[in-house]
Amino acid sequence: MVPEIIKLTACICSQDGIISSEEVEYMKKEIHKFDPNFDSEEVDDLIEEFFNEKKDISIYCELLPKDSDTKSILEFCFESASADGLDPRENMAYIKAKEYLSKV
Repeated sequence: MVPEIIKLTACICSQDGIISSEEVEYMKKEIHKFDPNFDSEEVDDLIEEFFNEKKDISIYCELLPKDSDTKSILEFCFESASADGLDPRENMAYIKAKEYLSKV
């Protein structure tokens, strides 16, 4: 589940054209809330994988397990994107993910 969370978060954070070091550091620091055993150094690899994929927000939302705690995941996405100041494009992507996940 962690790779899916990181990629959804990367999708939201990248809407302003860049995933900043502040955003990545937030992800690395806080991802343990979802899996305490996850190696936070894998975040960089997952972000690189994200950039090699051409999926939109709805696909990343669909990839989350059905029993996911979407409230916590969306909070993680929002806080990550806000780590360097929330760009309006990031906010729109967050809203799109929130709307999509509320229908599931």
